[in-house]
Amino acid sequence: MVKNLNSFSVLLSVYKKNCSRELLQVLNNISQNTVLPNQIVLVIDGPLTFDIATVCSKWLNPNQIQLKVVKRKSNGGLARALNEGLTYVTNDLVARCDVDDVNSLDRFEKQLKYMTSHDEVDILGGQVQEISTNGLFLSERHVPIQHQDIVSFAKFRSPMNHPTVMFRKNAISKIGAYRSSSKVEDYDLWVRAIVQHLVLHNLPDVLVNMTVETDTYKRRSGFKYYLSYRSTKIEQYKIGFINLCNLMSSCFLMFCSALLLPTFVRRYLYTKFLRREAR
Repeated sequence: MVKNLNSFSVLLSVYKKNCSRELLQVLNNISQNTVLPNQIVLVIDGPLTFDIATVCSKWLNPNQIQLKVVKRKSNGGLARALNEGLTYVTNDLVARCDVDDVNSLDRFEKQLKYMTSHDEVDILGGQVQEISTNGLFLSERHVPIQHQDIVSFAKFRSPMNHPTVMFRKNAISKIGAYRSSSKVEDYDLWVRAIVQHLVLHNLPDVLVNMTVETDTYKRRSGFKYYLSYRSTKIEQYKIGFINLCNLMSSCFLMFCSALLLPTFVRRYLYTKFLRREAR
């Protein structure tokens, strides 16, 4: 059944650690949504271990969604990949997707309806349900709904679930989009958006099943990760978003988490205290 295409774009990036199965799955997932985009911008961030043309030939795309493939010669990281992809986006409304996640089939319908009826909202996210690589439900990450609650939450943790967001390209571009200097590029973007008076909302609905791999919590450790996080918090302090007490406490807690705790302890703390266990 052919569906009408709507004026919004989906932006995603793939790199060597992804596989062809994941990419094909997310493309089919997008095309099965109750509301479809008229454009998908797929950024190839450096050399891959599989052939993109082969994946695209297997993609069931009966509605002929325009697929723009942007190839980068070398891997430059997610921030650079998304920024380059944004230059090829033809619509103002942009939905972010990750290749290893599964969107609810009414995700785009809910977000498009909300964004078109709330002109003041620049960034709209939602809730996520975390699942293991074999599909088992682990926990849910819930974030605040209204802008002022999001602002308060952002002083301590990232207030948006990045794979769920839909944003206005013009608004994001005006504030400089993603910055590649941070390993927490999405958190950095949300805070800069708040400081520059953009409006952020989240839907109460779970919009994405987000895959949590065995090394997910390991990636949130190490000296480089800590330094990147600290730089982000220092920047937040310099622009007046947080106070000195918040800066010191945040950096201390991240120092303990990233450098002192074993991975299994870090995972336990995130799951039991910073998430809501799935029932």
